[in-house]
Formats: sequence, structure tokens, C-alpha cells
Amino acid sequence: LYPTDFLYSRQIVALMPLLVRERPGTAIALAIGIVGSLSLLVYGWRLWRRRVPALSRKGRLARLTLTVPLLAFFV
Repeated sequence: LYPTDFLYSRQIVALMPLLVRERPGTAIALAIGIVGSLSLLVYGWRLWRRRVPALSRKGRLARLTLTVPLLAFFV
């Protein structure tokens, strides 16, 4: 799979039974990788939330004034 293939996720999901039948080892590795990635993401998020202090209102406002104009370029 290439990064652009994620734009066609509906077709990939429809072809998934065929791909699993053709390469079961790859399908198992993919499933383990997805579960592992999600669990590491949750673990990292929880660890980060405990160790990083909460932002002040001034800090939140500063970040918001920086990101809203940047997001406007993508919309």
C-alpha cells in the first residue's frame, strides 16, 4: 500500500477479504501492527497528560491565534 491508497479506503476495505486470503501472514502482521500502534498512542497520550502541566488561558489564546489563520489556508 502507498500513502495515496488511503484516499481509496472504501475500495481497499472491499478488497480486504481477497487480500487476507492471498496473504494471511501479512494480514496478521498488519492487524498486530495496528493494535500495537493504537495501544502505544493511548499509552503515550496518558503518559504525556500526566507529565505536562496544563496550559494557561494566555497560552491557549496564543496558540489559537497562531493556528486559526494557518488552518484557514487549508480550508
